[in-house]
Amino acid sequence: MKLHYLWLVPIVLTGAAWADPPARPDLSGVWRLEPSQSEIHSRVPSELTWQIEQTDDAIHLIQREADNKNADEWRCNTDGKDCKVKDEGRKVVISFYYNGPVLVELESEGSNHDNVTKKRISLSKDGNMITVDVIHLMPQGKPPEKLVLSRQPTTTAQNH
Repeated sequence: MKLHYLWLVPIVLTGAAWADPPARPDLSGVWRLEPSQSEIHSRVPSELTWQIEQTDDAIHLIQREADNKNADEWRCNTDGKDCKVKDEGRKVVISFYYNGPVLVELESEGSNHDNVTKKRISLSKDGNMITVDVIHLMPQGKPPEKLVLSRQPTTTAQNH
């Protein structure tokens, strides 16, 4: 009787291969930090804005502080390969990849890459908020953080 079920295995495995990959979140837009909803223990400025342009295989992120003079700009593929960028004037190596509907960023800095941070960026169901879970992998002992950013209305100037 068990042999009758063996024909199901190829069908089930084929169905899994044909299944659509999990939908990637639409992170494109302008996002502003909501300090009252965030849990911050490090040097994150209270007035922080992210401008994200997302394509199928890459992320372009512009990070601005309150004065808008200090902007960091990153372009990186989402295939997990390293990108060398500057963050607040420091040389940093980042990589992005998707884990289902979550965009993961790994960031390492320091002469021996001994400061490693993992960020898990997820979009709310209504698409109006992103949550960034920050995990300090090295050195150990730093508490995790959570950044909550809200989607800002799009202006004509931002579209050009």
